[in-house]
Amino acid sequence: MASTKHLEYIDFSFGNISIRIKQNQSSLLTGTTIWDASHVLGDYLNNIFRKKSTSISKPPLQGKYCLELGSGCGLTGILVTLLGANTILTDRKDTLFILEDNVGSNVPNFSKSQEAFKVNDNENMNTKELDNGMTAVIGQALVKELDWEQPVSKDIYDPSTPNHIEFDYVLAADCVFNIEMLNPFINTLVNVCGPHTQAFVAMERRDADVINAFLSRVEERGFTWNRIPKSKLLKVDGVAGVVEVYKLRVKKIKK
Repeated sequence: MASTKHLEYIDFSFGNISIRIKQNQSSLLTGTTIWDASHVLGDYLNNIFRKKSTSISKPPLQGKYCLELGSGCGLTGILVTLLGANTILTDRKDTLFILEDNVGSNVPNFSKSQEAFKVNDNENMNTKELDNGMTAVIGQALVKELDWEQPVSKDIYDPSTPNHIEFDYVLAADCVFNIEMLNPFINTLVNVCGPHTQAFVAMERRDADVINAFLSRVEERGFTWNRIPKSKLLKVDGVAGVVEVYKLRVKKIKK
């Protein structure tokens, strides 16, 4: 994707779903502009979830729970919400202003608390008109603070806490780039991924040592992983392999 960080708004299209993302370059925070990894991951997830869907009328992720780590502007989390998933989008406190703006402008009636998030799932259907003129059932969205280095929003991953959620999918785009943040990020993955969770982690290949360290460390912490073939991923400015996507699962314990 050609440089778009100078733009205030960027429009994305995923089939019949349109998403407008607001950026804030003046904040000097990495999470307030769009990075290629979120676009590539979103495109891949849109393709695989639509292909897996067995119903034309039912959203492909209806009834599923997703957690996005390091949401930034929120593109990937917003997309899976519009595909039907109940999604918690998280980031550090200083980035939440842009995340809340984008979720609020793309997801009608997004939740303000985790309790409301759960209640809405049980009692109300959230809907949105798509590009083809059809009204579709979409998921609920909740924005929460989650700093990987701090015990914030512990209810997200503590099973003993009320309103705890078992996540079907955990998503992270461009969260693997700094060697010093690998362990906090992996600790968070360990905490939020259950035995049935599928995690999708997308990253630009900026530093091979950082990526190799990430893959080695997640194996040590009990995950298996496989790299998604680059032939299945969106090209960046016509080049394949600029962004890599990995699927992680917690290793099954042999009885």
